[in-house]
Amino acid sequence: MAVQYDHDWEDPRLAVEGFVTNYIVARLAREDLEWREAPDVPVGADNEHNAMRTMCEIFEERRQEELLELSKDLEDTNNLHFARYSEVVKEFSVNDTDIPNEMTYGRMVGLIAFAGLMCVERAKEGNRRDVGQIALYTSKIIDSGIRLTWIESMRSWANLMMDEYQARFMEMAVAVGMRRNGVSRRPNGVAPPPRPPTQSSSSSRPSRRSSLLFAVGSVAIVGSFVAYRALMKRMIILEQNNRILYDLLEMKFNNAKEGNKPDLVDVRFADFDGVLYHVSNPDGDKTKLMVSISLKFFRELQEHGADDLLRREYGSAVLPSPESGYSVSLIYDLTALSDDFTDTIMKVSSLKRHCFASVFEKYFEFQEAGQEGMKRAVIHYREDETLYVEAKADRVTVIFSTIFKDPDDVVIGKVFLQEFREGRKASQTAPQVLYSLGEPPMELKDQKDAKVGDNVGYITFVLFPRHTNKKARANTIDLIHTFRDYLHYHIKCSKVYMHTRMRSKTSDFLKVLNRARPEVKVEKKTITWYRKEGIRQWSIIQCSISPSSFVAYPSGPTPSSIFFPSCFTFLFAAQVDQGFMALSYK
Repeated sequence: MAVQYDHDWEDPRLAVEGFVTNYIVARLAREDLEWREAPDVPVGADNEHNAMRTMCEIFEERRQEELLELSKDLEDTNNLHFARYSEVVKEFSVNDTDIPNEMTYGRMVGLIAFAGLMCVERAKEGNRRDVGQIALYTSKIIDSGIRLTWIESMRSWANLMMDEYQARFMEMAVAVGMRRNGVSRRPNGVAPPPRPPTQSSSSSRPSRRSSLLFAVGSVAIVGSFVAYRALMKRMIILEQNNRILYDLLEMKFNNAKEGNKPDLVDVRFADFDGVLYHVSNPDGDKTKLMVSISLKFFRELQEHGADDLLRREYGSAVLPSPESGYSVSLIYDLTALSDDFTDTIMKVSSLKRHCFASVFEKYFEFQEAGQEGMKRAVIHYREDETLYVEAKADRVTVIFSTIFKDPDDVVIGKVFLQEFREGRKASQTAPQVLYSLGEPPMELKDQKDAKVGDNVGYITFVLFPRHTNKKARANTIDLIHTFRDYLHYHIKCSKVYMHTRMRSKTSDFLKVLNRARPEVKVEKKTITWYRKEGIRQWSIIQCSISPSSFVAYPSGPTPSSIFFPSCFTFLFAAQVDQGFMALSYK
């Protein structure tokens, strides 16, 4: 029986030592070197180890010059100790975050990449003992950071492993970091320039630190990108009714039931998919409340029985002739409301949903009856975006075409939709979700008006009888008719989340760079002069000059001090009238 772990990083199969050992062995093999004393790597984690190795290789390739420079701090260390190694690798993580020593994805990749480079250098020098020490120290640092911070920051190995995407985004992130830092890619085979012999390690540390911080910060873009995936289990489902309409009707109905004088109403507001609502009093009658909705694609819905479904749901409340400029109008008498009108409010606020439901119910009935060959439903629910519904004997296929206006949305949407595929692995009752970019799926090969383009995506839902039967179809319609809005809403939320994280990290890095500036030492100078205290008595007074002011302290027993403004200048000038005579200036 398999052991269940609360967090995947507690699984021995995904132990940190395995990731570190796997990369160091591969890194040494690239240089025709061998680590004979290497511990065994846990089996069953090949995909995770390969992904980490790819990220570390890209990181080292992009930041090799800075990593080599950082490794020089350990050149003179014959006996490598944990304290010394930890002090050096702190270059990767000097920040002011709320969580001390936070083990971000970017920092972890940087630490493993640095360990691999250090092991190669030590092995070439014949110091193979340090290879094992470096692997052990790196594993301890990373493992400690994971156990301290990953629970609170909702990180895990599963969130880091993004199949084929992590390498692409890692490369993109490091490239962004290079552009920010003004660093161009060094040609292959070109050795990093040597440091000037007069420049000490401590003096070069601020610039090296800033470079590495930007590199690790750019990798944090990937961390931000994948971190939001941990929140997907808690992501909201958009309400299938209109909240503004619900609250407005609730207020008006409650006001009428309490016997208060009705108010004049004239409210217009919008919903997703270009839908417009209008709540008003017909002919100025305050006791009547009319709710109208405008859908640009309502005529296409009427072809699939929208009028019959609305009469079934709303009965006599549906006006035979809707308000001018609107598709459907409902009217209610505030003086003839039932005692429990909660269901009525919910039903009216779901007017858009019921308009959409007609096309789904029609094709669900086709599938239940085993009818095939029925004409595919085509609903142009938004400008340049279309909904396709088709029934087969064993399934109903629902296809959304959507336009991504931002190129970044294409990438985020692809990762987002990957979660639906992963969700099917966890629950076999979930519908199958397919995604294609640029080209329509095979189901639409005969659809001439199907759009093609780099920013055009097609999302296909394959609904089986367990989703379309009479008990489940209401919930299926609630979820699927808002899917397009759900997708784009969470894409925008994800971008906001990533931008917030990056702004926060940028602020932290700026604080680090400010602290890295060397202090400016102010040179102080001493003035010595005599002060006449009597006819033949002189006392020596010395003072220190700073840029703003100075204070003179008498060397004799007199406790008083004399304050001079910065504009006072001693240039061997005598101040006879004040009893001072300048003597020397140092």
